[in-house]
Amino acid sequence: MKKYMVALAVVAALFATAALADSADNEDFTTASCTSSTGAALAANTSRVAALLINDGTSSIYLKIGEAAVASEGIRLNANGGSYYMSLNEGNLDREAVNCITASATVVLMVTEWSN
Repeated sequence: MKKYMVALAVVAALFATAALADSADNEDFTTASCTSSTGAALAANTSRVAALLINDGTSSIYLKIGEAAVASEGIRLNANGGSYYMSLNEGNLDREAVNCITASATVVLMVTEWSN
């Protein structure tokens, strides 16, 4: 049931991004390498309208917004597709920097940001 709910959340986020793409002036696709030391996943952006971060690796990633990331704290992105979507419509939009960390290994984080 939990996997089903996560899959529904990802699908809902992807459908919601289609509407944002129409209203945002810019859509940027990047990647970040998350390691066992805190590092930048997404820079602060005062023009951010939404962002989608997807774990493309085989280990969990932990996110912190506006501060250094710490393993096993903050927003957890499960391996193999765990995601976090932020937007004004979701009520969780933050324009501060997003940092990431893993307990071990190097993991690729796929990042999409919409801004004006």
